[in-house]
Amino acid sequence: MEYHYGVCVQESTWVKDRYNSIVILAGDSNDNELAFFVKIFNINEEVDNSIKDIKLGSAVFFTSEKECIIDLYNVDRMFNSGCSSLNIGNFMLEKYLIRIQDKERPNVYLYADKINEAEIELMNALQKKRLFDSFSNSVKELTAENLQQIINKEKEDVEKYDIEDLVNVINISYHARNFYEKTDSPESYNLYEERSFVNTKYESCKFDGYLRQILKPGSWDLGEKEGWVYAREEAKEDVEYNTSSIPFIKKNMIRTYSRDEHLSFRVRLKLSQYLSPLFSMLTIPGYVLDLKKDHLWHRVEGYYFSFCLGDTKESIISGIRNKNHDLRPFYEKRHDKLKREIYKTISYHELLNEWCIPFSSYILSNNYVYL
Repeated sequence: MEYHYGVCVQESTWVKDRYNSIVILAGDSNDNELAFFVKIFNINEEVDNSIKDIKLGSAVFFTSEKECIIDLYNVDRMFNSGCSSLNIGNFMLEKYLIRIQDKERPNVYLYADKINEAEIELMNALQKKRLFDSFSNSVKELTAENLQQIINKEKEDVEKYDIEDLVNVINISYHARNFYEKTDSPESYNLYEERSFVNTKYESCKFDGYLRQILKPGSWDLGEKEGWVYAREEAKEDVEYNTSSIPFIKKNMIRTYSRDEHLSFRVRLKLSQYLSPLFSMLTIPGYVLDLKKDHLWHRVEGYYFSFCLGDTKESIISGIRNKNHDLRPFYEKRHDKLKREIYKTISYHELLNEWCIPFSSYILSNNYVYL
């Protein structure tokens, strides 16, 4: 039995009184190239809704014997929501590892397999496509009007903060612990700084990253200090010295704070939600999946799996084998043609069009970047 991730290239129309089927594109474990697999459903078989939800371009996980799919699972949410793992059936799926439940220990999952390079390339391309679509959809919301609303809202929130009052209220203290004491060896300790709003009017407040950087609430280890045989005396003096510097620290907080920088931070943070899919896409190697849907059929354009009303299981499987035969090494150009048809690169021109300057005369380059 083989384990695979794949992408639906022909969905089922679920016709009564016939064998229905779903065709999946995945990697062949024998030669690490793309191949077609088929899940055949018995006539009038009851099918789970999650399987009926598998459409062209959906991500799936399946077990198979050669080109015949045995168990098929819809795992599209792994590539939509960004979840890193999924429990489904007897499997725990991780990108791109497969673990199977131990029969004697239900809570234990054992390593079963990892997918081949062709499937990794395919599923990476699918995820990049989802991220690019998310980026394309989100930037449409970034109009001049919405941008001004974002700035106004963040400015209103920033002006609610009174930095001088925050600095005045925050509690700062020092203490020493982790004393090391041993005869004829240097004694040492660790000095800690505590900053908090406990038992103050700001105790329940949540601060953004800019204010946290200024105020630095929390417990901080200032490092190990050596005191030789006088570690405890040294620690006491160290605490007193640092305590005396608290007024200077608070003045420095106020001096460091900038309302303009605070506003810029919050606006950029808000805008990052529009760009985060693009940033995520840049971390994934390879191409972008570009399945072109046939306008007449529920399948990828250019690949016709002619399953008819009178088809038997054997004739459906034979049709898939013939398609795979066309993709094998003797027909290497045909296999390369498939890759050219389903994979694409995103050009610099296209990214700029999607982001903010469609139809701009400033776009002069047709250079392509592999994202």
